[in-house]
Amino acid sequence: MKHAHPKYLNILPRSLAGLTLIKTFEMIVQSSKVILVSFIALLLSGCTMQPKVHLFTANANDQEMFPIVQTLTKNNYEVIENSHEFPKEIISDTIVFSLGSVSNQQISKITGLIENFIGKKLNISYFGRGKHSFTKNNIGLYLFGNPSARTQKTESISFLNEFAATQCDSIGYAYLKFFEDGKYELTTGTDNANESIQNSDNGIWKKEISIITLFQDNEAKTSFRLTKIDEATQYGLKKGWVLAPNKNDGFIDNCEFEFTVILQQ
Repeated sequence: MKHAHPKYLNILPRSLAGLTLIKTFEMIVQSSKVILVSFIALLLSGCTMQPKVHLFTANANDQEMFPIVQTLTKNNYEVIENSHEFPKEIISDTIVFSLGSVSNQQISKITGLIENFIGKKLNISYFGRGKHSFTKNNIGLYLFGNPSARTQKTESISFLNEFAATQCDSIGYAYLKFFEDGKYELTTGTDNANESIQNSDNGIWKKEISIITLFQDNEAKTSFRLTKIDEATQYGLKKGWVLAPNKNDGFIDNCEFEFTVILQQ
């Protein structure tokens, strides 16, 4: 019986150890591949997950919101509309989501879509659970819409018309006309047997809630309280606006202006 040479006996354990090491390495590589594939699959599934968009429309009208719903729907977002009141903390167009509930990619995409549509930046707000929060894969969109568009829809007559003075201290007549570019034109004068004088002034007007202020050369000259008229008369329904002066500094001779129309019965 032949026996292996002693030097070969030393090689055999090292060979077996080498094979074991190779097998172990192959197993590690295979495991790494499985983990990598699983991670990629998870990442892809997270990227393609479309969050539900809860669109709050209490401060806008359906006509304004319809194109926004269309835009989101075309991008495969499920839109859930409601007319619940906005939280007090929200005072401008805002996107709301809970931290970690929606991917940054989705927030960026939705924010970009809405900002491109409304032409202004959205505020980003993070609400904690229990106060006002959105669960996983849900976001809230609070949009105020276009205030001027709401005004035109809800008010029967725009105040961008020529107002005629119904009373003044001494001048014979006065007409005040507003323009959409923020400018106004004031025409005043007297017209009687002894004299006929007419003056024209121009400047900038600004409206804050129900107060209209007239500026000339960047200086506030006078202001008016804007009051809506909607009353029945013997001639029909009277609609329009009255401008009552807040102060008299001689700029318009303490005139009160009115623009009204009678809707025939």
